[in-house]
Amino acid sequence: MSRRRTLLRACAIAIVAAVALVSCSKRDAPEKFGREIVLSKSFSLADVARFNEFVPEAPRPGGTALDVLASQTVDWKSASPVRVNRAGSPYAVAIRVNGQVTGDNGAVTLWLGGFELNEKPGRPPSIVKPIAGLNAPKGDAHFERGGTAGPVTFLEEEEVVPVVALQRRAGLKIESVDVEVWSGPPSTGWVRLLFAWQTVLVGLVMLALWWFWFRKRD
Repeated sequence: MSRRRTLLRACAIAIVAAVALVSCSKRDAPEKFGREIVLSKSFSLADVARFNEFVPEAPRPGGTALDVLASQTVDWKSASPVRVNRAGSPYAVAIRVNGQVTGDNGAVTLWLGGFELNEKPGRPPSIVKPIAGLNAPKGDAHFERGGTAGPVTFLEEEEVVPVVALQRRAGLKIESVDVEVWSGPPSTGWVRLLFAWQTVLVGLVMLALWWFWFRKRD
């Protein structure tokens, strides 16, 4: 019985160490929003200044989420198009924003990202989607967030232009914005799977430790 306990304890320690290692590496490594980057651009200083000078429209009383999405924006458009096709789909526009939190209640932003399309009958001139999660809670001083507008599938080969827009900015001074276009679905390697299951693994370890303690009392 003593040998079994020693083996189980060793397994529990190994699981905890693996989860901790994956968690640390996950925080240090930039998040991937697809299989590979096909375009990478950065805002110029003039673009950063233009976005910081943007004053959003005041929300209308009784307005809806659709009204917010249809409100005025400040826009950025890539000078370089991206050639897309079915094999490389889906494609996603991602941004990484750095800045300083200036609001007493944190920072709140609403970004949009997507592609400007060539004119074709029966389709809109662009595909633009919200980029969620680029906010900072009260107490944070430095703002460093990344997000994606979501995947877009193209059925034929063509050239499209990445676009980014800002609709809401409160409590944030933008210092830099990096824009990336990702091709293909994100990788699902063992590190991502282990990270996704870390809560379950920790729970199993805690259950095993409780069982050791309970058996020891008996």
